[in-house]
Amino acid sequence: MEIIPLFQWPGHRDAVYAVGRDVNGAVMSAGGDGNIVAWDPSNPQLPGRAMFRLNGGIYTFHAPSRAYNAWIIGGIRGEMHFFQEAAAGPEAGHSPNNARAKSQTPSSALHPPDPASQQHLPDPASQQHPPDPASQQRTLVLPPPAQPHDDAVQQRISSDCGLVHLASSSTTLGINTGKAPIHDLQFMGQTLWSAHGDGRLLSWCLEDPFPRIANHSALSPSALRCLATHPSAPYMASGSSDGKIRISSETGKVVQEFSGHTLSVFSLLFLVGGKYLLSGSRDAHLAVWDTESGQLLDRFPAHLGTLNHLVAIPEWGCIGSAGRDKEIRLWDSKTLELRRVINREHAPQHAHTHSVNRLLWIPEKSMLLSAGDDRKIRAWQISGRT
Repeated sequence: MEIIPLFQWPGHRDAVYAVGRDVNGAVMSAGGDGNIVAWDPSNPQLPGRAMFRLNGGIYTFHAPSRAYNAWIIGGIRGEMHFFQEAAAGPEAGHSPNNARAKSQTPSSALHPPDPASQQHLPDPASQQHPPDPASQQRTLVLPPPAQPHDDAVQQRISSDCGLVHLASSSTTLGINTGKAPIHDLQFMGQTLWSAHGDGRLLSWCLEDPFPRIANHSALSPSALRCLATHPSAPYMASGSSDGKIRISSETGKVVQEFSGHTLSVFSLLFLVGGKYLLSGSRDAHLAVWDTESGQLLDRFPAHLGTLNHLVAIPEWGCIGSAGRDKEIRLWDSKTLELRRVINREHAPQHAHTHSVNRLLWIPEKSMLLSAGDDRKIRAWQISGRT
């Protein structure tokens, strides 16, 4: 197996914490500068286009997908933003779930016809450009005001953390879930789950025109840092800053609890159809759990600092880990033996110079993307023999 450096995407003004893809395959990134940026992996020489700007950093987001054709953005101030962009017409105002047949984002949202109309990073002046004609023809679907859900969790519209859609310069308003940051978002079927810095796990009903909190569970006295959806059963795994992992049912009830890490659990990954669970932690260890018995099968040092993220690379039979030690490590998915280390020694001009925070695997291109505190997204080609 050979690791080949490909390209770098600069542009963010702060650490990059989240990387994902939308329904059309575009790569999206977000970070401490509050920007969400779109990148084209098929034309990596193109500059990124700023899609959204939030007053405050972004740890997690969901880009439009076939599961839910709308943006969901979690802010570090506890606000959840839901944004749907739709063509003008009779369907405007429908919930995203009722518009799945129209789930393709207009290509102009990623590649406008005139390069001068793009919102590029890092030049702040470019964000002042007026919207191009294509963007003016689209309408914004703004939900009605939210109503309080119950005494424990108050839903209210946030007025000081507005999310700006840069193509139209329109501000959308979000649901304020409290002051604690939102660290992760995951879907279980059609239900959205969010992990919060005050230890709460929230589930959201997305069937209505305006999303609402369906259930909330106070799982931990410490922050919830990460989530993972069981691949074959209705369970959600969460990792928290108290070093514990909890498995919750679809009602939010904790059915299992694992203890083995000494510091915050930052990443979780199910393997073998959910039979095993991997966890990465601030204690720099990688742990393996039997999900049926709850037994800790193995735990070993994986990085020289915090293990920030885990990602499956099934086409090459390995698992990628990102660390605060500026390294990406590839592990055999069956034996967990270390197969490759990607660092400045391996690629002096291309590897990260600061903490690696997030990984994204693009299987059709055999490409691994990494994002970190150095404000860059870097691409790596995996080739050769497995």
